Amino acid sequence: MTAKQNEGTQAINDVQQTPTAKTDAKNAIDQAADAKKAAIEADNTLTRQEKDAAKSKVDQESNQGQKNAIDAATSDEDVTAQKDAGKDAINAVPQTPTAKTDAKNAVDQAATDKKNAIENDAALTRQEKDAAKAKVDEEAKKAKDAIDAATTNEDVTAQKDAGKDAINAVPQTPTAKTDAKNAINQAANDKKAAIEADNTLTRQEKDAAKAKVDEEAKKAKDAIDAATTNEDVTAQKDAGKDAINAVPQTPTAKTDAKNAIDQAATDKKNAIENDAALTRQEKDAAKAKVDEEAKKAKDAIDAATTNEDVTAKKDEGTQAINAVPQTPTAKTDAKNAIDQAANDKKNAIENDAALTRQEKDAAKAKVDDEAKKLKMPSMQRQPTRT
Repeated sequence: MTAKQNEGTQAINDVQQTPTAKTDAKNAIDQAADAKKAAIEADNTLTRQEKDAAKSKVDQESNQGQKNAIDAATSDEDVTAQKDAGKDAINAVPQTPTAKTDAKNAVDQAATDKKNAIENDAALTRQEKDAAKAKVDEEAKKAKDAIDAATTNEDVTAQKDAGKDAINAVPQTPTAKTDAKNAINQAANDKKAAIEADNTLTRQEKDAAKAKVDEEAKKAKDAIDAATTNEDVTAQKDAGKDAINAVPQTPTAKTDAKNAIDQAATDKKNAIENDAALTRQEKDAAKAKVDEEAKKAKDAIDAATTNEDVTAKKDEGTQAINAVPQTPTAKTDAKNAIDQAANDKKNAIENDAALTRQEKDAAKAKVDDEAKKLKMPSMQRQPTRT
């Protein structure tokens, strides 16, 4: 009985206590954890830190599932239930790319802010706004691609910051309006240079014309500022240049002064022509002198630089014209010669002792009569009777 008893006891003790159900369950948990961690590692939307945190969470769920729930199970059904719950918990560990999502959101916000600033920039035309906003979108895409390629939180932050800097650095350069205003400035400078070089204008006329140019330039640049498209800008630029070039260079002061000189000369020459005391030659000589004084006056007016100078030269010229002498030299000399001949003749008569008083007086009266007839205009003379 003792031997049999010993054999039975040995057989009982040799019965295997192999925890197959729990071991298989734990292996399944390990398999699920490995698969989940492999998926996490392959997820390029996660940073290194996010991957490590997620895998740590998987390990936590795996260990809890193995050591706690499975070990505590008392039946195959409980083991299976805990295994399935553990696998579900492992698979439910989130793969949430928070760093990259937050970084991309920050890039999108920077892009939105920049595009709003561009849209509200009145210095830009429609085309310039659209081009600048397209550049913003380009920089935002580049930044988000770089964020996607980043592998650590530090890389993500660096690419986010670089992207925001690139977005904010997109230039808001009003090329069209700046170029148009520069063209207006150039046209204004050219026009003012032409005005300044115009010697037909006085200082005051130059200054007034240049002030008008500045006025037209300002109007043009204000219209360019208000334009919303490249086409509008070009139209306002062209209209402004036309208005600037159309500013008149009208030498009113000098023209009026020359006209006054011409009128004075005409009046003087009419007076000379109507002066019966002058011979044809004396009239022609006097009128030639008037023309000479008129030319001198107009040359002096041309050389004048201010309205005051022009007026002074006009007045001097008018005075010089009016001062041209109307001196009947030929007729005066001829009359003087007649008077001298008459005096000589009357002296001879007076000294002629052969004549009586009555005869002397009669002869001298005859001399006076002849002298008078000679000095009167030829059309008034009566033929001498014999």
